[in-house]
Amino acid sequence: MKKVFAFLLVVMFMVGSLLHASYTENNSTLLSPILLENDIITQTYPQKLVNFTNLAVYERTATSSWGYLNLDIGAGILGISGGPVPNISNLTVTNFGQTLPSNIIGVMYSTKLDSLDIGANVVYGMDKDYEVEKKDGGTDDKDVLTDLMESYAKIVLGASLKGDLALDLGLSVALPGYSSNPKNYNAAGNLTDDNYTKLGGLLLGVNVGTKLSEIILDLGIEFGSLKAERQTWTDVDGNGTPEVNILQTSEDSNIALNLLAGKKTKVTETFEVIIGSGLSVNLASPTKDVTENKISGTKTYNTNRDSSTTITIPLNLAVLCKINETWSWMAGLSKNFLIMTNTNYKTVSATDETVTDESNRSQFDIDETLSTAMGITGTFGDVKIQGTINSSILTNGPYFISGAITPNLISMLALVYDWK
Repeated sequence: MKKVFAFLLVVMFMVGSLLHASYTENNSTLLSPILLENDIITQTYPQKLVNFTNLAVYERTATSSWGYLNLDIGAGILGISGGPVPNISNLTVTNFGQTLPSNIIGVMYSTKLDSLDIGANVVYGMDKDYEVEKKDGGTDDKDVLTDLMESYAKIVLGASLKGDLALDLGLSVALPGYSSNPKNYNAAGNLTDDNYTKLGGLLLGVNVGTKLSEIILDLGIEFGSLKAERQTWTDVDGNGTPEVNILQTSEDSNIALNLLAGKKTKVTETFEVIIGSGLSVNLASPTKDVTENKISGTKTYNTNRDSSTTITIPLNLAVLCKINETWSWMAGLSKNFLIMTNTNYKTVSATDETVTDESNRSQFDIDETLSTAMGITGTFGDVKIQGTINSSILTNGPYFISGAITPNLISMLALVYDWK
């Protein structure tokens, strides 16, 4: 089976000083928190938590909610987060139908030293589901109907050097995991089915950022490797000699590189324009799948060994407008201006992996897709209410005018409390 392994590294850009916190801001402007410079940047650079003290945020969409709390504890800043935080894993795995935990908790700490700020973030999530049968039709039974565990662990370390040339550094290690092992037993209590699926992975990330002449620069490199295996084991008689014993394994790796650059221009006291671009490079290695029959001793290999290199140049434009002392408006445009892809198509023998067919294809596209977003913020003392407005409302209008079925007016909502 082929595993789809994708890095979700978003190359989008910035809004500045009038913003403060929440994923809703990123969602309303299509901008990366690294260049947006709001508090979500702490997911990459935890040492920047020192800039976001005494802050409480609650956010929700139509289907989920999450939140985080930053407290000044004297010896530093402590941050606690919980819920299905968007994009916290940077990783999607779908080889045998695995998923990552739906709820994740995080603990972050940051403090200021003489010449640098330091910080650390520890993230963990686990979903466990276990069900064993006691009786079936009045007969004792011990079938394991469900034995499922999904896990995700990540640690991020960061330091920011102070001085004429300020420099931010972030290092991350993430470990996704998945296992499922249902079992069936016969009336005598002997094992008849033992089928499991397991996944293990390693994700390493390095980020380096600085600011030169008001231009924000950031380089991110991420390497990921995943391996999954599935066993199909059946012993109809329960005598310990299976009629079916098949092991499937699948593994691959990716490397992603993102260079971001952007600049903010304050046109007036109430109006800012932000433009940004960058370079995204993704190297996808071929997936290797092996099916081994443990009884006959034979192995079968997947025949598709394609690999690719994709280079993307994005363009981003964002604006922030302060309408009055209470209300402000933000919007963003995002477009992948150029997409260049080089793909190596390779077919190998299913029995010995000998290359049978191979070709190279290069593609150069100017992407016609344009993404838009907008949001609104209401400030009431120390409290802010932020919302991402579905941009389809502008093109389709409400149902009673256009007859078009449009999404909810607000797709993401945040409640922010920032106290001194």
